Amino acid sequence: MSTSAGKPNRAPVLSGIYQGIDYATAILLLTGQITTTGVFAFASGLSLSLSGPILGGIRLSGTSKTANAIIDGMDILVALLLIIGELRVIGPFVGPRSLYIVVTGAPLGDGVPIPSHSETQEHARAAEGRKDFYRALRQTVVDDFVLKPLSQFTAKENGLEP
Repeated sequence: MSTSAGKPNRAPVLSGIYQGIDYATAILLLTGQITTTGVFAFASGLSLSLSGPILGGIRLSGTSKTANAIIDGMDILVALLLIIGELRVIGPFVGPRSLYIVVTGAPLGDGVPIPSHSETQEHARAAEGRKDFYRALRQTVVDDFVLKPLSQFTAKENGLEP
């Protein structure tokens, strides 16, 4: 479990965590704690939102036995797709009254998200680069537009004009 740089490869750990989240979501679907409540349409594909009483929402129920069977069938299908890895939990969505779990994958027209530690490292490096950029920008703004005019103003007040 080592990379060539001597650092441990954390990809299996990240994959395990993501898979555990998928399994927990599938269990909540199969036990009726959450249900499919909506669809998000993105340029890359569709995503399903899942919510229920455990997340502060309501459990969808049909007006007839047939409607309830269709809702339960959809929940079972989504749970099975989560278990076999065709759908993945991509994150939460916080609504005004409820928390939603958002899932997507190949059956919905989107790729299956794969956790990658190297991407995490790249994002960390990019974030560090942005911090450096904003630090330099802030320093330039403070030096050139705040301190320099302030020092000239103070010099004029003291009769020390440049």
